[in-house]
Amino acid sequence: MAGRRAVAVAVLLLSYGAVGARQPAVRAALPLPVPAASLAAAVGLHASDPSTLLLHIIRLVNESPDGQGAGGGKRLAALRQVLAADSKATDVVPLPLDPSIWRETILEQQVADRHLVAAILNDRRIGLLYHGLSALDDETLAWLGPDRETLQVLRQQSAVFATFGRAVYRQAA
Repeated sequence: MAGRRAVAVAVLLLSYGAVGARQPAVRAALPLPVPAASLAAAVGLHASDPSTLLLHIIRLVNESPDGQGAGGGKRLAALRQVLAADSKATDVVPLPLDPSIWRETILEQQVADRHLVAAILNDRRIGLLYHGLSALDDETLAWLGPDRETLQVLRQQSAVFATFGRAVYRQAA
């Protein structure tokens, strides 16, 4: 329980500066619809550290380059079943960029915070985009967040971005 709170506090503190400047947060904390341990077990993970859980799930579910691998398909089906249970959970995971950016630009639909994790994990492109965005530093996220057009291109090329996202950075002017 203390570890979960520490992750939530750390994510909120990291995003505080951007919020204070009246800009969307570069990082946020996102509630899980089910316990982290349930999500981890659905895909065969033994550890359920919320700070890296979604990254591990995205990697496992998308293990084949085309997203059609047998192992990934079985894991995705099990994951969808667990996410449909919609139980009460207190775990949170990090979200690169503000939830409003995910709704308006990336998902292009209104999704409650409680269902954002399912929306990210149920769509290969969106999951891979999450993976790539998670690798960026705060300054690069702050620069990229308001750029709707670039985010939409990254969504279309999310497999490449997930692989090479950590190499993208904003150089100081």
